Amino acid sequence: VTMEKDEKVQGLEIKVFNDFSSILFSNLEWLIQYPYGCVEQTLNTTLSNRVIADLLIDAAAKGTKLNGAQNSALKAANENSDLGFKRLAQFQAKTGGFGWFTDSGESDLNMSLLVMLGIALSDGATNSVSFYDYGPTYSWLTTKGILPGSPQGVVFSYIESVLVRKY
Repeated sequence: VTMEKDEKVQGLEIKVFNDFSSILFSNLEWLIQYPYGCVEQTLNTTLSNRVIADLLIDAAAKGTKLNGAQNSALKAANENSDLGFKRLAQFQAKTGGFGWFTDSGESDLNMSLLVMLGIALSDGATNSVSFYDYGPTYSWLTTKGILPGSPQGVVFSYIESVLVRKY
């Protein structure tokens, strides 16, 4: 490959990886984010942080020696996911459902299903969300006339199968 000389370029770095986890571990700092924004953004960053933490914990359990950056990433991912789950609770309205924003006071059916789905998916991967009291949200959802077999009904059935029947 022939390249023009550019005074701004100081060098070239080429990385070769033999598996997906190597790529992931080399780019963790770009994936770990503080949970912020609306309920959907908070849920997405929280779940991403939880997945990263679980991957690193699993890698260490399988004998991978984590380097300093990976240990820092594990700490940050754990802290951010814990903060995220606590922040998610702030979106819960008095009715039990979840709204788009912490001060909306209104429950939204689809946002409530999305949050509960995220919690159900996380609960399958880790025990970090077992502190969450999903009872009020579940009770609120049961009053919404969700049709079995509808897209909302499929999500609600999954939530029931993971969270409600588990506890």
